[in-house]
Amino acid sequence: MFGFSAVLWLLHSFGTEWVNRLSDRVEDQVNRPERTTLCELAGYDTIRRAAIGVWASALALDAAWVAREPSPVLAVLLAVAFLSGTNYSYGLRLKRHRILALFALTLPNTGPLLLSLVWNGPSYFFERSGPVLLVMG
Repeated sequence: MFGFSAVLWLLHSFGTEWVNRLSDRVEDQVNRPERTTLCELAGYDTIRRAAIGVWASALALDAAWVAREPSPVLAVLLAVAFLSGTNYSYGLRLKRHRILALFALTLPNTGPLLLSLVWNGPSYFFERSGPVLLVMG
């Protein structure tokens, strides 16, 4: 299960970051020209396709998890993680609000990993979360 949670965490993290690269294209030209250069090298169309593919993969894994372990609570938590990651840059643009931005960045990046660890019980979480908590600290 730890491998699954790591993959889910990676997908949510990359998805949030790549969507943000697309939405910040104009601002990054002024504030972060080195980021703009890297994005232009990769190609904004490539970044867009990658973001769509990553979020589609994350949704597929979310659906598989809920199908394997049906739970309305799990479904809601995974939906909130998805919505906060995608609405950080587009839609609600949560990054414009200081507190909501912290929530939106934290949940997609650590939520799926911690959720899957906690889902297996507190003892599993504390046995396996040392590296996670070390990185977060």
